[in-house]
Amino acid sequence: MSTMAIGKVIGFAALAVFLAWVVYRKTRRLIGKTLFDRRRIRKRLIFLVVVFVFVSFTKWFEVRGVLPDTPLLLVYALIGFFGGVLAGTIFGLRSSTHVQFLHEGGVLKYRSNSIFGLIVVGLFLLRLGYHFYLMQHLGIDFSAVQSSPLQAHELAEYYADPLNTLLWGLFFAYYITFYGKLLQAKPDIETLPEEVLSK
Repeated sequence: MSTMAIGKVIGFAALAVFLAWVVYRKTRRLIGKTLFDRRRIRKRLIFLVVVFVFVSFTKWFEVRGVLPDTPLLLVYALIGFFGGVLAGTIFGLRSSTHVQFLHEGGVLKYRSNSIFGLIVVGLFLLRLGYHFYLMQHLGIDFSAVQSSPLQAHELAEYYADPLNTLLWGLFFAYYITFYGKLLQAKPDIETLPEEVLSK
């Protein structure tokens, strides 16, 4: 086996281990108990909103710059995007109504509904798999995007793919809605120690 082939195998193995770790963490966070820390939730929410708005506009202008003569594809991309945002918002609202608040060792924690959590993990795996499929299908090489107009065109098609934009809008809308509703929650915290409440 050549050195290049060995390098590819090691690279794929490292990627598989990393993805397994990401899925494990996401599953544990969505199904397990999490500390109810309003400051951390607020920071996470602000970060998600900033990334969502910035990356969405960046992708849109990049697609418009490279694919100006394909208005139908852009229309489908927008339909997918707003459909995903609508579905993610509804799903986030439904999921937030099933959150359980628990007192554990004098600390307030919350736990999402396991069914909703498994659905989110399943959608995450679908999105991940579709990303890899789309990149292979379009033959995207990120290292050549800046130097190759063809690669830039294929990357724009990748961004504008309707299912891709749907999943993008769905995930961000879900998490933004879920964390936003979580911040509005008023669980009973009278039994918590004062030092915990002051954190």
